[in-house]
Amino acid sequence: MTNTWVRKVLRQPHFVIGGIVVILFLWYQLRAVSYDWDQSSIENGNGLNYDSVKQIIKSEVDGLIAVPSKITSYTKDMTLYPPVQNLPEMERLRILVTGGAGFVGSHLVDRLMMEGHHVIVLDNMFTGRQKNVAHWIGHPNFQLIIHDVVEPIMLEIDQIYHLACPASPPHYQYNPIKTIKTSTEGTLNMLGLAKRTRVRCCNCYCHVTCTDTV
Repeated sequence: MTNTWVRKVLRQPHFVIGGIVVILFLWYQLRAVSYDWDQSSIENGNGLNYDSVKQIIKSEVDGLIAVPSKITSYTKDMTLYPPVQNLPEMERLRILVTGGAGFVGSHLVDRLMMEGHHVIVLDNMFTGRQKNVAHWIGHPNFQLIIHDVVEPIMLEIDQIYHLACPASPPHYQYNPIKTIKTSTEGTLNMLGLAKRTRVRCCNCYCHVTCTDTV
């Protein structure tokens, strides 16, 4: 009886085509619902696939690695500088040291920095060396300006220590005109700066006399 009914249905083409269309429609709807559920599960964190889990783990691991490295770098940078006194803002002076990258000037810079002042080093590196003050570069109270005192400069300071002049005979004999201009025009520029800002200017020079033994 059942077989006879099935045979009669199969003999009608429109029943067969209609059945196939219904089956395909239901299959398509089921796939769409399944895809939407997977996407919402991934967004809500309920049903994560392998790639999404791998990406999340990688980002978390990178974050754990990056944060300690930043903290270590910050701590390392803060311990690079020699200890300095923490002066109140009203007591901290802005001090200009010309020739501050030289032998004598760099030691004066060290003393002023450790006392807690804001130090500005002005040097053309003719005889000075940046390595003499390299341990202060980057400190908030330190500023290095590559400049020749023969040329005027506009700064706001509270004190001036003028040490810019070659002291060694080989240095000032190498370019005597430059030495004379540094000692004269450079000094005039620093005195002019001291007059404009109404501060004291301390001129320090090292004179060397060389004579033949009789």
